[in-house]
Amino acid sequence: MIALILVVVALFVLLKQTSRAKSQGNAPSPLMVMLIIGIGAFVGQALASLLWRLQPAFAAFPLVLFPLLGTLLVIAAMIWLVRRFAQAHNWTDCHHLALASGALIAHIVVGGLIFSDTMAEGMAIAALGLVVIILLMLFAIQVRNRVTDPMKSDDGASEAARCGT
Repeated sequence: MIALILVVVALFVLLKQTSRAKSQGNAPSPLMVMLIIGIGAFVGQALASLLWRLQPAFAAFPLVLFPLLGTLLVIAAMIWLVRRFAQAHNWTDCHHLALASGALIAHIVVGGLIFSDTMAEGMAIAALGLVVIILLMLFAIQVRNRVTDPMKSDDGASEAARCGT
């Protein structure tokens, strides 16, 4: 759920980005964006779905409100960060990919923790997670090659440097 919300927020930010002026600040590296979004998505999902499994008291009213409100606070913080990062003048397609990758990997990890009751299920979820990570890496190579191709970009060298390559 958090991953879906982050994707919707990212799309909303990107659509609004064309009408906003770019800030003079720099966006963090794509790796840092992936880590920040991944940790935020993991914490948000863990609050809503794992906390009550560790402490059953959080599954009943009124304590159930604490993890849910905590998740809303994490979502608000992620919205603020994505909006701030996306306004930077050096925000590129590599950052878009890092944003989606962080949320997707966190979703796979939390889903694996929740839905694996047996070792076989855990191994299947781990294998699917590995396939997703490999596909994300292949897509990252495609994005990097597209960004670094001088025919595709007016300033290919500086664009590649912004992608952390």
